[in-house]
Amino acid sequence: MTGGVLGDPAITQVRLARFLADPNAGFWVTDGQLYRGDAQWGVNRPRAEELLARTGRILPPVVPLAFPAGSIYWAKRAVIDALRALVLTPQDFEPEQALVDGTTPHAIERLLGSLAQLAALDIREAHDLDVPQP
Repeated sequence: MTGGVLGDPAITQVRLARFLADPNAGFWVTDGQLYRGDAQWGVNRPRAEELLARTGRILPPVVPLAFPAGSIYWAKRAVIDALRALVLTPQDFEPEQALVDGTTPHAIERLLGSLAQLAALDIREAHDLDVPQP
């Protein structure tokens, strides 16, 4: 997964410059790590809604879920600030029991895409950054 965000230094520098210059980009992920579709919520939506409610916000009502899967990506400050606004503490996280889904980390992973959407930002895959933006 790191190859798409930290690959060849020359390519990475070009992609990073394009990502930073793109006012609509919130995340940059490796190709194939942008997951889409409300079915991806699984059992994680209620916990994501609960966490987002801490900020007085709700999930975007019409936009289908899109999120940067895994934990390897570039993110802009607006998304990081939105994540910080959740005021997460260690008590928010369940003890690790090798659960594949349904835990706070999985809810947060999916919520990241919604935080970007709420900030009017998109998720870019590596190949998106190989083309200069107009």
